[in-house]
Amino acid sequence: MSNIDKQALREEFKMMQECYSDPSDRDRQAIYIAAEALLDELEMAIDACNGWQRKFAEADERLEAAEKRIAELEAREVALPPTFWYEHDDLPREIPVLSRRLVINALRDAGIKIAATGKGE
Repeated sequence: MSNIDKQALREEFKMMQECYSDPSDRDRQAIYIAAEALLDELEMAIDACNGWQRKFAEADERLEAAEKRIAELEAREVALPPTFWYEHDDLPREIPVLSRRLVINALRDAGIKIAATGKGE
């Protein structure tokens, strides 16, 4: 699409309206008035398009930042404390157990928030 010199068109419209000021030239005046109205609509559409383009660019930047943050979170590792073995008389074997306190501390050290459970937290 070629670039339109809108200012030159407006000056042309004004000159033509002055040239065709005679009442017998109403048809020509109407044409230039309609053309100027179309130019106004074109400018409004271009402004709206530019607004949507800015919003799209902003949304694209936010999406890229969110994807980067997700990748950082997915790449993060937490070193859990070593397990110990729990023996119970009613069980035929030992059960590996992690200390709740040590796990919570390891998660907090990694920067992960722990929701309160209501049991002494």
